[in-house]
Amino acid sequence: MRVGLSSVALVGLLVACSASDGASQSATSVVKTPAGDAPPGTTVDSAETGDVPQSGPFEWARVRTTDNERVISIDFTGGADYEPGNPCTVRYEASVVQTTQEVRVTVSGWSPPPASTTVQFGCVDLGYPRSVLIALEAPLGDRRVINTVTNTAHHVNVEPGSPPRGTPPATPAPSEQVAELTCAQSGHPTTPASANDVQANGLTFSGVQPVQKRRSSPMPVIDGGTQMFFEKVFVYVSTPASATTRMTLIAPSDAYLYYTDSDTWQSPIDSADMIRAATKSVSVARCDTDLTGYFGGVLLASGGCVTIEVQGTGSSAPLLVRLPLPGPC
Repeated sequence: MRVGLSSVALVGLLVACSASDGASQSATSVVKTPAGDAPPGTTVDSAETGDVPQSGPFEWARVRTTDNERVISIDFTGGADYEPGNPCTVRYEASVVQTTQEVRVTVSGWSPPPASTTVQFGCVDLGYPRSVLIALEAPLGDRRVINTVTNTAHHVNVEPGSPPRGTPPATPAPSEQVAELTCAQSGHPTTPASANDVQANGLTFSGVQPVQKRRSSPMPVIDGGTQMFFEKVFVYVSTPASATTRMTLIAPSDAYLYYTDSDTWQSPIDSADMIRAATKSVSVARCDTDLTGYFGGVLLASGGCVTIEVQGTGSSAPLLVRLPLPGPC
């Protein structure tokens, strides 16, 4: 399966309990996703962004689940990926009602408003593959997934070659090799790191936000029986860093680091290639400018608090950083 590095929307576990459902005799929870498909670090309130509502997809292409059935992916044809200020792009949100019998999902769209209300504009009428990810309060089990627009139940698909639902997939074995990245493989972002980013031994881990505040979200990485998620985390290497610094993923045990050169990053990356290249340790070089860093992130079997050890060459002691991806730390 070939995937791009565009974001999908993740439904955070922002639970508001209501009265029990009389028909099903079960508690009903309503979960609403934060805004998706836009840069991280901004609010998720549509009133604050000024985005205007658009029609969500009438029909879905398919519904998939993960190995532990705590996340479902709804795939559909929609508008172009969200770009701030571009009214021809769309981000998608999902409102979810969960009971012991059903998971009822309404997918809606939001777009930036046009620059002028008096000047007409047109958008290219093309369809793009889009998805929303929904984190469930409990494993899906035998519950039906309902598209509330059509009021139809959808079969939850299993990827070809993947194990039966509920069977943990095979995950890549931890690599004993340290992935070594040099300045020739570094990238140059247009803006410096934020003061709110996590820092340790001269490295800055950029763009990590709690699920309640984020607008970009994990990307599904699926290769046969292996189903994971990829969280993008750009790493700045500042001038106070050592000549080389090693990042080692400590926890969770089924998570891995994936960092690569800027040319590979800007091209479609095959899921199998990403999983094979995943490793527990990555060494990055200092390139004597604070606007130098490395593209990549963390591969996870499920969301959680990720712990990474950061140690520079000649450093007296390693430091630990904890990143909410997307779980709390």
